[in-house]
Amino acid sequence: MDGKAIDATIACGVTAADILDHMAKRIAKVALAKHADGIPVDMLTIHNETGLEWEKLEALIDLIPTVAHAEYYADVIKNYATVDTFTHLATWIAKKISKTSVDEVDAAVAEIGAAVDTAMQSGRLLNTGSLSDAATTWLDRMTAPDDNHTLLNWPVAAITHNMGRVDRELIWIVARESVGKTAFIIQWLLVLASYGHTVSLASLESSRESIGSRAIANNGMLDNFHIRQRRATRELIDKAYNSAKTLPDSIRIIDNSMTLDQLYAWGKSEARRGSRLIIVDNTRHIIVRGNVDRVNEVAEISQRMKQLRDETQIPVVVLHHSTYDKKTGAEDVSWSKDIRRDADVIVFLKADEELSRPPMDTRDAGLWAVRFCVEKNRESRAGYDILIRFKKEWQAFIEWCDDDEEYARR
Repeated sequence: MDGKAIDATIACGVTAADILDHMAKRIAKVALAKHADGIPVDMLTIHNETGLEWEKLEALIDLIPTVAHAEYYADVIKNYATVDTFTHLATWIAKKISKTSVDEVDAAVAEIGAAVDTAMQSGRLLNTGSLSDAATTWLDRMTAPDDNHTLLNWPVAAITHNMGRVDRELIWIVARESVGKTAFIIQWLLVLASYGHTVSLASLESSRESIGSRAIANNGMLDNFHIRQRRATRELIDKAYNSAKTLPDSIRIIDNSMTLDQLYAWGKSEARRGSRLIIVDNTRHIIVRGNVDRVNEVAEISQRMKQLRDETQIPVVVLHHSTYDKKTGAEDVSWSKDIRRDADVIVFLKADEELSRPPMDTRDAGLWAVRFCVEKNRESRAGYDILIRFKKEWQAFIEWCDDDEEYARR
């Protein structure tokens, strides 16, 4: 079955329920689900999901791998080999421990550690090239035509102007509660989608509906308050529906609770499907198995997100809470110094209380000033702020302007 054949099957109204043979029904159900997720439908994917024996699969389907999916097949085969490697390693370790005396523990630990390190490198192609080739490759990528979509804009033009566009970086956006970091990344997704990019969000804190509500406000430049209170006019409802219908399909969202391993696998899968940016909101809701210490948990999250950036070769953005010292008024990255070590870019979103003006009455949207503070930027300058304006009723960030009339026009 190729994609066109499955599309034709769906168009005819055929579903797995229409098939009587129980094994064929299981195969059809998996095939349709994988196709809907953009995953190749073949012997490997169907075997992994159904658990059916190879002989039974061969009797029911005749599938041929295609060149277009060569990279995917290579990953699957490599994963099979990796699983076999660690299965044999576990058996060897168990035998090694059973034969080790208390006087030989240090030597055995060193030998086991070396074996584990070797296994961790299994399946990786270690390719040593010249520094000149590496420099030329980077320069070719940086000077390629814009239609290659090499770099990504930030959600506000002033940030792109000052920081430059985003490359293959691990970016941590740190803020206190209710400063607008979720609104910031929703706007970012909408901006990138408007350029034709596919982008992905793991919303571990907010539900898909909550994200959808904010996206309607930003995309339609409207205040959702009366809709949430079920007091909206027909005109406002129609405007909101129009905003919802014009949201691009290239923004992919998952709002399931996930372990760190699941999150990593999801990120790699999204990159294979063409995503140009991975966003995780936020670290507090990532489940890290086997750790009871929050510092170690965040350290493991930081290292794994760096690995995800390296594996996918696309930007990875992580939202994180900051700590606040009431005595000094200083903010810091909570829980772990590992973030500062692993991140390419660390940005604080900080409310500027002196410039902000809360609403005076129910008709006044107020004035909200936010500082985009660039604390670390591995590839460029850091240690400066970009003042932006948070149009809270629209869940939108815009250029800073001192003139209220100019602000209202935006």
